[in-house]
This record gives sequence, structure tokens and C-alpha cells, in this order.
Amino acid sequence: MNKLLLIVLLLTMTVLLQAAQLEEEVAYHTFFRTKNAVNRAAVAAAQQLDAAALAEGRIMIDSHEARHTAEWYLQRNMGLDSQHRPRLDGFLKHRIEWLRFEVINEGPFPYRYYDPSINYEVVLEKPGVIAVIRLRYPGVFLWYDELEWEIKATGEWFGEPMSMPL
Repeated sequence: MNKLLLIVLLLTMTVLLQAAQLEEEVAYHTFFRTKNAVNRAAVAAAQQLDAAALAEGRIMIDSHEARHTAEWYLQRNMGLDSQHRPRLDGFLKHRIEWLRFEVINEGPFPYRYYDPSINYEVVLEKPGVIAVIRLRYPGVFLWYDELEWEIKATGEWFGEPMSMPL
């Protein structure tokens, strides 16, 4: 009887440890999938140039188009609706919240961006976009209290600087 009880106890502990490991893996997967989506959104947003400024020979990111593009990319990559809430077929459970979306057009470049309130520092070599979202992860087996991440990304314009006429 003692051996049977020991075996049941060991099996229970093994299942609990496997569930905890699965919980951690799902949390990491969610974080990295979201990080990749925010990176893609920031890079896509940084490619949205202002046509009027470009006609004048200046490289400037159109802030409105950049925001629209970043939200579109995030919605498609994360399975969100237009209000940033997860769709039924998405893998998230909570709404994504934008903490920062900043377009950096003014140099001089390299430009040092620093925001101590979110503990983020990056150096931009060209005009770019800073994107920060907050993601809540509820957990699968409720081992963790709700995890909350601030996911940060930066995207720069891909092109080469234009040579200005003298």
C-alpha cells in the first residue's frame, strides 16, 4: 500500500511539474510572438514617408500613415480587432495597449532616444519609429499571477540618405 501511495504521489508531482513547464513555455512563446509582431509593425511604420516632404527632397515619416500601418500590422500578426482586442481565433486573451508611438523625424542623426519612464534607450541612425505596447498574459494553468510585459520596438527607414543639392 505504501508503494502504491508513493507511486501516485510521484505521478501527481510529475504531472504538476510538467504543467508548470508547459505554462512557462506558453508564456515565452506568447512574449516572443508578440515581440516579433511589434518589431514588424515598427519597421513597417518607419517606411511610410511623407510624399510632400519627399517632393521637397526631405526624408520624413508621415506620422498618421505610420500609426495606421503599425496598427494594421499588429492587428494582422496578433489576431486583433480594430479596438486591439483579441479575436476569437487569436491566441491572446486581453486587449493590447499602446504605451508609446513616436515618430522621430528631426535629427541630427544619429539620434539618441531615451525615455526613463519605460526604461528604453536606442540610437537611431535615420528617421524612425518607437513603438511600445503593454501585454497582459493571464496564464494557462494559473501558476502565475497575471504577467504583464512592456514590449518595445524600434524601426528605421530602410533607404539611404538623399544627397541634397548645394
